[in-house]
Amino acid sequence: MGTKELRLFLAIQINQEVINKIEQFVKPIQKEFPKLKWVAIQNIHITLKFLGNVEITKIHLLKKSLENIKIPSFNLMIKNTGCFPNSSKPRVLWIGVENPDNNLKSLYNQIETTLQALNYPKESKPFEPHLTLARIKDNPHKSFSDIITRHQSVYLGESTVNHFDLMESTLTPKGAIYKTLFQFQLV
Repeated sequence: MGTKELRLFLAIQINQEVINKIEQFVKPIQKEFPKLKWVAIQNIHITLKFLGNVEITKIHLLKKSLENIKIPSFNLMIKNTGCFPNSSKPRVLWIGVENPDNNLKSLYNQIETTLQALNYPKESKPFEPHLTLARIKDNPHKSFSDIITRHQSVYLGESTVNHFDLMESTLTPKGAIYKTLFQFQLV
């Protein structure tokens, strides 16, 4: 029998007040584009690092290593919309995240360094913090890029980050189910 694995990632959860504003913001867009694969509102988060399948026996060492990360708490501004890779060939619809004091980037860098010491590969793409709203399989109608342009400068509030989380992701036919395994407090 093989070793049991969990599908894990590190994330920042956004406060409920901002999540509520995001929910109100996306409702009319969801009605206009119902065929997009919309992220369940309770699953919206900032992914710091996707770890993939991790053996249960390695989770304790992972937890102990991540507990050593020391970054001050910080605020995030949740604003602006966009698409990856771009609005002419959108695959992901997102809301942006800004952190003027760069503590988010410092947190990300410390996580990368910590995980590299545990033999997790370094991310090949630059860190672009965002909240994924929807995934797009087929190129939507032209009016989709009009919506992106119209809401490019939206401001949905601030969220204080006091911790980051080790999350488990269980894939189901109805979508992913996320569960917080551990919280790592910031200083």
